[in-house]
Amino acid sequence: MSESLVSVVIPLFNKEKYISSTLYSVIAQDYRNIELIMIDDGSTDNGYALACNILQNNQQRFTRIITVSTDNLGQTAARNKGVCLARGKFVAFLDADDIWAHKKISTQVAHLEKCDEIDLVICNYVMFYEQSGTSLAVSFTPIEKKLKSWILTTGFGGLIESTGVIRRSALLKSGLFHSRIEGPGGLEMLARFVTARRAFCSKEYLCKYQVTAVGWHNNKVDLVSSFQELYSISPLFLNYKNKIETNLKLHLALSNLKKNCSLRSFSQFIRVCIFSPLSATQYISLIAIRLITARLRFFIMYKKLQNIR
Repeated sequence: MSESLVSVVIPLFNKEKYISSTLYSVIAQDYRNIELIMIDDGSTDNGYALACNILQNNQQRFTRIITVSTDNLGQTAARNKGVCLARGKFVAFLDADDIWAHKKISTQVAHLEKCDEIDLVICNYVMFYEQSGTSLAVSFTPIEKKLKSWILTTGFGGLIESTGVIRRSALLKSGLFHSRIEGPGGLEMLARFVTARRAFCSKEYLCKYQVTAVGWHNNKVDLVSSFQELYSISPLFLNYKNKIETNLKLHLALSNLKKNCSLRSFSQFIRVCIFSPLSATQYISLIAIRLITARLRFFIMYKKLQNIR
């Protein structure tokens, strides 16, 4: 039986330091029938030229290669453009600073080929904090419970932008990434498919998510504005609005304290906690448990996780 075509969509913006490792992790996949679509979103570094050179030298590895350079329109627009250019039965998303295990695509495609009721498969992953060198093993099962934690900002994300493999037909039918949402775009998309009971999380750890100083997760302004947009487009998010807004205040205050440990940032964090003491206690406890559990899980599974370089 021949392999179905998988379209790998990579948005690229100023990731010269990381793009080589990302592309070589795709080249090393044990799944062979891959078209690679890279959308350069107005990069100002040498990353696009470097990536094109790597792809030129490995063009025989891919069924088809498409590289496009555009003005800086944002990662959501870049991903959506990649999907529109895709020809594959399945679309796999990958950020330009993350890395796949060699059997990632084959494992997830097997789930999709086996079960017609599933349209989207994500996977567990390893988080690597570049600045501290710390690694965490993130499990996203059970998927419904972990999605709720992601919505409430008390859990890790599903990382659909690097772990997701989806039926292209289902993606085109349900709609692409929401055009007005950047950072939590994967959250909104995953919520759609989980709500429809069309999503599944593979228990294998198949992706390495690199948390860097230039990552989109640092854009807190976008995080807040995106949630305002989410309330207006999905009743699921609107149902949790009050809890989300309280947790967002705690998240922002805690992030600011971590980034700039000063008397002022500490005072701001305490002020937020005083206004919502019960929520603050619950939030901090859940965050601490989340981090400790993921860290212990990584140590326990250390040897098994070495397949993700």
